[in-house]
Amino acid sequence: VQAHFASHGLDNIDHHCLTTQQFARSAVRQEMGEIGILLVDGYHSEEQARFDHEVFAPLLGGGGYALFHDSVREREATIYGADNPYRHTVLRYMDALRRDPAWEVLTLPFGGGL
Repeated sequence: VQAHFASHGLDNIDHHCLTTQQFARSAVRQEMGEIGILLVDGYHSEEQARFDHEVFAPLLGGGGYALFHDSVREREATIYGADNPYRHTVLRYMDALRRDPAWEVLTLPFGGGL
């Protein structure tokens, strides 16, 4: 990961090969400062999107943004095999955020959404 980003001239990437659940309990997460952009792009379920967002939302600065991938429609995915399909349900979490006056939710309907 370091070499990949270095090949693009980026040397400020810290990669942690952990699930969000593992990272949330880590010392690194406890020591994190303010972030400006949060990209939620994980298991694509309503529950996981909520978890990912709630772990990092307190770190978003006043002008921070949270971006959610695969968030404009529900669909079935077979990335784990045709015999192990699951539904992308991030849209359900987006609907919940739309009802929360603390959040302004914009839909960018490119591909699966961002």
